[in-house]
Amino acid sequence: MIHRISFFSMFLFLLTACGPTAEDLEQLQQDLADAVMVVHDDIMPKTAEVNRLSRELTSFYEASKDSLSEELDGKVEMIQRALDQADDGMMAWMANYQPPSTLREEKSHEEIMDFLNQQKAEIDKVSEQIEASISEAKAFLDTHAASEE
Repeated sequence: MIHRISFFSMFLFLLTACGPTAEDLEQLQQDLADAVMVVHDDIMPKTAEVNRLSRELTSFYEASKDSLSEELDGKVEMIQRALDQADDGMMAWMANYQPPSTLREEKSHEEIMDFLNQQKAEIDKVSEQIEASISEAKAFLDTHAASEE
């Protein structure tokens, strides 16, 4: 019996000794957080472009609303909504994001990794929304604002 207990104790010791350290887990968390922030840092400056395009679209609409077809009026509204949603998405994401160092106070490693994976998916979606809304607004303004001049 004593031999069995010491074998079990030795097995538990080896299992925990060979597992990842707290520093290893923190590094995994930080690596994922860094990947999230790379996307954020790439897309954040583009929110200024979203706002600029929104203002340009509003100016275009105000200058030409009396002569716009119903179809173009709807298109302007749709693009404006997409720009607003992209900007709102970024603001909501930033309000919800927490770095791993803050999360460690209350969450397990698995919970932190789940949160960061979710944040990565969300910021990727926000990035796609921003890129798509910019592209659509530019294309519309290039086509229609140029014809107004």
